[in-house]
Amino acid sequence: MTHYLKKYEKGVLSVDSISEIREYLKLFAKKNDPLAQFLYAKIHDFPFGKNTKENTKIAITYYKKADKQNLAAAAGVLSKAYRYEDLNVSINYSKSRKYLNRMIEFGDTGLKADGCTELARIYYQPEDSSIKKDIHKAIMYLEKALDYKPNDGRILDFLGGLHEENGEYLKAVEAFLNSDNEQMYLKVAQWLLDGKKIPKNEEKAIQIILKVAASIKENYGPYGQGYMGSKNPIHMLNDLYCKKRISKSKIQEYYIDYWCDM
Repeated sequence: MTHYLKKYEKGVLSVDSISEIREYLKLFAKKNDPLAQFLYAKIHDFPFGKNTKENTKIAITYYKKADKQNLAAAAGVLSKAYRYEDLNVSINYSKSRKYLNRMIEFGDTGLKADGCTELARIYYQPEDSSIKKDIHKAIMYLEKALDYKPNDGRILDFLGGLHEENGEYLKAVEAFLNSDNEQMYLKVAQWLLDGKKIPKNEEKAIQIILKVAASIKENYGPYGQGYMGSKNPIHMLNDLYCKKRISKSKIQEYYIDYWCDM
């Protein structure tokens, strides 16, 4: 079993050599081993099962058997199946949420965080009429997700965006600055420069921009050539200089001599 599990984890189960593995896993799946049931389902799922009705039927049957034994990964697969019409099942948002909650209940911290994040998405952008948009519930689930994965930039960006939409800008700032997304840092810097959403603080804004600029310079060169972010910190610094909001000495090595003539 360990031999095949290692192959599965490495993603090297060949479509052409799965018959032997199926028979081997079937022995353990029939003995009610939840991990074997999950792998047996997986090896009948796409691409190994080639999406045939017979194979998808076996896959969903054994995912459900594994779920009944509280295997969170199986619950996660079933939640997606009923949400996106996978495995030849009809969309059923109620069942999808049921399995999502089971994934949260029995999963490790990573699965719990992922499940809470998905529930936040469901309440932020409802997919069926039984759920009304509830930004406060969405925020609650994202805060739960952060209990499991405190430094997850994806979750922090989502949470910051919801606080921003909700007009809670200081909370948005806290989330954005704890993220690893430099574009969110620059958004906060722009707010600090504008002074409309949060108290104006040009000194702090410039510190943030300079910090991001240092990272951009290291990866993209002195002027950030090729950097694809919607806000370029080096350009922001030069814009501020052209508007006489900061001195050339503050721009340091990021000064572009032709910028103000553009």
